[in-house]
Amino acid sequence: MGVLRGMKLLTLEGREPNRPWRVLTAEEMGRADRAAAERLGLQVRLLMELAGRSVAQFLLRHYPEGPFWVFCGRGHNGGDGLVAARYLAQAGRRVHVVLMLEPGMLSEEVRAAWERLLIADGSWSWSLWPDVGPVEPAAVIVDALLGTGIRRPVSGPIRGAIGWMNRSGRPVVAVDIPSGLDADTGAELGLAVQARDTVTMAFPKCGLLLDEGRYRAGNIWVADIGIPDRLAVYAQTFAATTSWVSTLWPRRPPGAHKYRAGRLFVLAGSPGLSGAPVLAAQAAARLGAGAVVLGVPASLEPTLATKTREVMTRALPETETGTVSATALGTVRAELARSRAGLIGPGLGRHPQTIALLEQVFGEHRNYPLVIDADGLFALAERPHLLKGPPRPWILTPHAGEFARLTGLDPEQVRRGRVELARHWARRWGVVLVLKGMPSVVGTPTGRVWINPTGDERLATAGTGDVLAGLIAGLLVQGLDPEHAAVAALFVGGRAAERGPQNLVAGDIIEHLAEEIPR
Repeated sequence: MGVLRGMKLLTLEGREPNRPWRVLTAEEMGRADRAAAERLGLQVRLLMELAGRSVAQFLLRHYPEGPFWVFCGRGHNGGDGLVAARYLAQAGRRVHVVLMLEPGMLSEEVRAAWERLLIADGSWSWSLWPDVGPVEPAAVIVDALLGTGIRRPVSGPIRGAIGWMNRSGRPVVAVDIPSGLDADTGAELGLAVQARDTVTMAFPKCGLLLDEGRYRAGNIWVADIGIPDRLAVYAQTFAATTSWVSTLWPRRPPGAHKYRAGRLFVLAGSPGLSGAPVLAAQAAARLGAGAVVLGVPASLEPTLATKTREVMTRALPETETGTVSATALGTVRAELARSRAGLIGPGLGRHPQTIALLEQVFGEHRNYPLVIDADGLFALAERPHLLKGPPRPWILTPHAGEFARLTGLDPEQVRRGRVELARHWARRWGVVLVLKGMPSVVGTPTGRVWINPTGDERLATAGTGDVLAGLIAGLLVQGLDPEHAAVAALFVGGRAAERGPQNLVAGDIIEHLAEEIPR
């Protein structure tokens, strides 16, 4: 399997748009194709021509020498490959086409692409898989076997060709999506192509950013084939871009003081879990919160006060086991009243009195901006009535296990269906829901879902969730709405993690934040 390192999601010109990407399922892409045909006259053959030309342009720009081997299936994806082969041959490159079935068995539109290749200028050859014949070895392989429509595990000759490509040691460029991937979930259907680059048409596909797709797709290049964004407005899944996140970033007005810049109250910490509140509070401060007040059990306060130079601490009454007691309610109320937002839960503990305190706080602050993480989520799972009622400005940040506890679902269901689950439960609870994982996704009460395109496996280490909660809260107190605070914090936190070493620890993310914060 390839290792994800700072995955790119770019146009063919090598840049990001200054707006979010709209990310489509296979069914949504089909609707966009049909709308393009009906409203703009972009019929299948023209779309195939534009797609194949885009693939060839990418190859000529990034792999200019060749020779190219182009593996073509029977469907439209294979037609895109045949068009690309024609453009490459006309550009004077050496091309060998590998067909998976006799030309006479191709679909009508794909057969038309084959016939145009037959009369094209340039020198090229072809063979029928698996008899590739005595041809020049490939320098670059083009995967145009399967498109976005497959749902069953690959088998037979297709599986054999995918295995051959993966063993070849040559860079593979996938057309639209690596063959063998589910375009909606990113699941590997038996066996999938390991691509170095994927040239996808019109819009990124969900499966390129999820599960195995995130590793199999390599760098993702989005080709403009004439289908405008307005033909896919029904699609409500997005991915952020650097330039768009920059437009969200809070700018302090001249003359601002620390409280005007945003005061945050963090309720966190218990014996054995003192690192979580430190990471969360420091992340919020680094991301721009003007003042961070950390409320912790009284016995922990002297230690944490020495660990958090830029953060104020409040000693709270505690239980016999050292967790925050229910008698802290008055102080917590007062601190939240003086603050613009709250962060509740990192390392807080699960003592019954602590749960009782949180039940009271959550019940009284339904319309107050809160980031709820870790043991705060445990309290919500213990008191599910707190998530009923109209929408509220809360951000919940569960990992798969915490989400399973909140919903009663199996963790494997959560892993495989994270986009639609985030959409459903964010609507049902009326909150912004950050379902953490690789990738993390953000669901909103309006039905929008964001797939975070940044970060990699280095984030799989203790404390990164505490850092994320602090990043979100740090943006929330500076005036971003809950949706944008969650999306922007995930994006910037992921980029910071990409700068870290392979053996990254959570504090490294905070260290690298300054390099990622828009200026």
